Amino acid sequence: MVVDQDLAVVLLDLRRRLKDEYGDTPAVMMQIDRAMVAYRDFLRIIEVAGCHHYAVLEQLARLDGLLAKALAVSAGIDRS
Repeated sequence: MVVDQDLAVVLLDLRRRLKDEYGDTPAVMMQIDRAMVAYRDFLRIIEVAGCHHYAVLEQLARLDGLLAKALAVSAGIDRS
């Protein structure tokens, strides 16, 4: 199992502060825990979306380079 220690520290600190502010009744703790899970999932989605964003940009840059090379070849320009 891989644990992001920085994220765990942030989530546990946030959970502690929410518990201090709202109390520690079972209903409140259930809502706090659900909020923590939702926030963690949100961060994971953002991370995945960001990774895909950079992958798409990388592919577009690669295609842009190939297109420029193809245009140069078709125009008879040597870009070696």
